[in-house]
Amino acid sequence: MLSETFRNHSGNQLDELSRAHYERLQLVKSVGAVETPEAIATAMVGECLRFLSHIEQLDISWLDPCVGTGAFALALIDEYVRHLPNPTYSDLPKLTALEVDPEGYELFLKRLESRLSQIGLNIQDYFGSGRLHALQINFFDFFNDFKSTGSTRFDCVLGNPPYVKFSTISEEVRDSLSGLRSWCGKSADLYVYFYAATFELIEEQGVVCFISPHSFFKTETAKEFRKVFSTGIDLRSLVDLGERKIFEKVSVHSGIFVFSKIGFTCDLEYLDLSAVDSKFQVDEIVHGNRQHANVNLTSDAKWIVTIAGQRGMQSENRNPTLHSMGYKIYSGIRTGLTEAYVFDDSNKKFESISNEACVHPLVVATDIRTNRRAAPSKKIINVPKGSANPGEKVINHLEQFRNALENRQEGRSLNYWYEQRPLLYEDKMLKEKIVFPDITLKPHFALSAQGELVADGAFFIDSNDYALLAVLNSSYARTHFETHSPTIGTLSSKGRMRLKKHVVASMPLPIAWISDGGLLEKLREMMNSYLLAGEESHSSTWSQIDSYVQSVYEISE
Repeated sequence: MLSETFRNHSGNQLDELSRAHYERLQLVKSVGAVETPEAIATAMVGECLRFLSHIEQLDISWLDPCVGTGAFALALIDEYVRHLPNPTYSDLPKLTALEVDPEGYELFLKRLESRLSQIGLNIQDYFGSGRLHALQINFFDFFNDFKSTGSTRFDCVLGNPPYVKFSTISEEVRDSLSGLRSWCGKSADLYVYFYAATFELIEEQGVVCFISPHSFFKTETAKEFRKVFSTGIDLRSLVDLGERKIFEKVSVHSGIFVFSKIGFTCDLEYLDLSAVDSKFQVDEIVHGNRQHANVNLTSDAKWIVTIAGQRGMQSENRNPTLHSMGYKIYSGIRTGLTEAYVFDDSNKKFESISNEACVHPLVVATDIRTNRRAAPSKKIINVPKGSANPGEKVINHLEQFRNALENRQEGRSLNYWYEQRPLLYEDKMLKEKIVFPDITLKPHFALSAQGELVADGAFFIDSNDYALLAVLNSSYARTHFETHSPTIGTLSSKGRMRLKKHVVASMPLPIAWISDGGLLEKLREMMNSYLLAGEESHSSTWSQIDSYVQSVYEISE
């Protein structure tokens, strides 16, 4: 597995060797590799996880196409195990790592082995778990093999592609780029080809997160790339690092970019860190003042970023949002084997277990109706790792699924074959809350009662505020969601929207949320009367509430 070259070096010595490795590479213009600082790698992992919140973290498949000496791999390991006292291999990320340089590849393996040893694990068994794949290979050879074999795609491609001008790309590498010319034209810089290739490697709901030069927004050599990207790719987030000294001995206007396949919406989260003169810190991204911005394709095919402002709606930069007001949005439960744990409450076959202590009503997406209380049609057996014995009746029911449960990927990290992964926010889910579906014809937000759990395919907000429920179901909010949500098909032709967590979190609230409690209290009273009336409530009553919501926004303007 590992050669003897670096076998007896400590972690600190390996870090020094890594820095020396990149210093040597910088002398070769056709390589263009620079070392990624630990803080940048950590921040980028966090960015990816924000945009991959629709996937359970342990299920995310990662690709680092140019792993170098392992900055992103180590950041991923640290993120995955930081809250775990005794991590196992099933707690580690599902990572595929590629590196063309033999010395860099060896350093990566040794640094990874060193980091794993600190948590009582080893690299051989990480490979053996099937959650780590590493290859010494040119990324574009890997990409071309992928195209010919149709291999599995990835949820996230994360990395720091080499900064090489086309004129200095080696002939060998140029030959491997031929299949990407329709994306990139004939003379784009090498990192642009990395962007183009990775979008054929990610899943439909996946993301690409790179730190790279900012120049592809405007250079003539990337013109074809920008045109193609604008037809089906969405820039979700841009952290503008300007000319800050991010890399040792390299000066470049750089940024951290998050792209997805949603479609070019001309709307992104923009964080300007270019004016900061100090060494980069992770907290700058975590606590930075993000703004909603537009990306416009100009007549000469350049991308221009402008801060958003919409006529007829309040400025989203001025208004509080769900996120800024501290509301949290959580995903529903993924059981790992739905047929074992979830059943129809009306089916008499399950009467013997229906009232067991570990069985809860389960809200699925189709149970959610606008401005109503959700009416759960299912029940779920909830036995997360470390919970009390579910009892003989439940275990007898689960016994028929035992073989499948024992062969689950997460099975090795559980205490008993019938357990599920621990749900870190179960206490919040068991409270009264606001729920909404992932995929819907129009926005639906409803209340879910205390004791009800929420299924995968739906989300919940950790609040039961009637005023918030009214705002989320208002015509004002519907305009926001129709403008900002990705869609499946065309909304005007029975298409459906995706109520993604980040879209709901960015929903602007009236200024009254922080300045006039009286307006909100009246709204709560109106909603309380509406909900108490239940099915008897009249559509005209909701129209009055909707008009009042609009007036609250207008009063704040």
